Amino acid sequence: MKSYNARDLKNLNRKTVYKCIIDSPEQTVSCAQVARETGISMPTTLKVAEYFRQQGLLVDLGESQSGAIGRRPNLLRFNPNAYYAVGCAYNGQYLEVALVNMNFQIISANRIRTAVPLEELFAQTLPEALERVIGTSSLEEGSRLVGIGVALPVIMDTGRRRTDFPAPIIGIEDHYDFAPCCAQLSRQFGCAVYLENDVNAATLGEFKERGLTEQDDMAYITVGTGVGSGIILGGKLRRGRHNTAGEIGSMTFRLDCEYPQDGVGYLESQLSLSRLEELFGYRPQSEDGGNIATRLQAAEYIADYLALSILNMNAILDIDLFILGGFVIERLQTAVLNALRQRMERRSLNPIRIDRETSQFSTAKGMGSIVIERMLDDILSGAAEEAPAKEPAARGADTNYAMDHVRV
Repeated sequence: MKSYNARDLKNLNRKTVYKCIIDSPEQTVSCAQVARETGISMPTTLKVAEYFRQQGLLVDLGESQSGAIGRRPNLLRFNPNAYYAVGCAYNGQYLEVALVNMNFQIISANRIRTAVPLEELFAQTLPEALERVIGTSSLEEGSRLVGIGVALPVIMDTGRRRTDFPAPIIGIEDHYDFAPCCAQLSRQFGCAVYLENDVNAATLGEFKERGLTEQDDMAYITVGTGVGSGIILGGKLRRGRHNTAGEIGSMTFRLDCEYPQDGVGYLESQLSLSRLEELFGYRPQSEDGGNIATRLQAAEYIADYLALSILNMNAILDIDLFILGGFVIERLQTAVLNALRQRMERRSLNPIRIDRETSQFSTAKGMGSIVIERMLDDILSGAAEEAPAKEPAARGADTNYAMDHVRV
């Protein structure tokens, strides 16, 4: 059994008090209430509360106005904007930037159209976008940046900060080492920099937007410039041993199909933008979006392939909630959903719920949320203040991290 020193116990008490505060109605408490609900002594609770006040995490509201007999307790309210993270998402055409607070809420966000090489993205485009969003936000004085997260359309080894797979959407032919770019960005903004697959980040963003918990499962499927999915089982993002969990673009429904050299799998090739244009003359990226007949044909075709994918995922993983995202789905919305739900009837082993994404900046929000969760221990222990520019700890390739602080 692990032995705990004084510092361990101090940090454990801070985490316990923190959880009590954020789980309380309106995130407002008194020290007496915290001591009663956590079992921590009153003197220790007062010390933790004072530390949180100094860090800006708690705001003093004064005495309670309740009609209770006796001395009225002093109320404290959690300040989620004391610390914030920046979540970024780049898909080769658009760059999203969102400031996310400790309640996983977006403070400010922006989306710009850009297509630049990765070196230019990290060296110029991304820093300029960060400065712009931070400078025009409604951040309170004293709010502190704890980390930057960047989501990209690659199969990402987040521990080594590299990919060993092609990602033609952003110009990667076979592999790419992101560590130098991350180090440069970390030095420039004085904080840790994290990377993530964009679909995984969008999955986490949607998970939080819906207020789901560690008891819930969810799969997110995106159809846009590429096809992919993110999987959450029991509140944990599933990566897989090779970081390829959820790569449904590689699903195949033909026995004679081999994995292609260009990295574009069977399902992704069938739902690609070029394939939709070839079969139906449908171009979802165009302004008019095509006529009604063309849109319905494309929706029926997309629904055929998504139905097979969802039925198979449901049979294997027993997930009953599937969320659809990506700009192709956004353009076709009701047509795809209706066609897909019709194909689900009487075909699935278990009931399946299919819905479209609800968050406008789900990928950037999810990326910011990842950073907040990974930096939470440092925030509560004070390490975020002592070494704000430290490198994030490496994570193994098969890591599946939990959604420990789910609150929207």
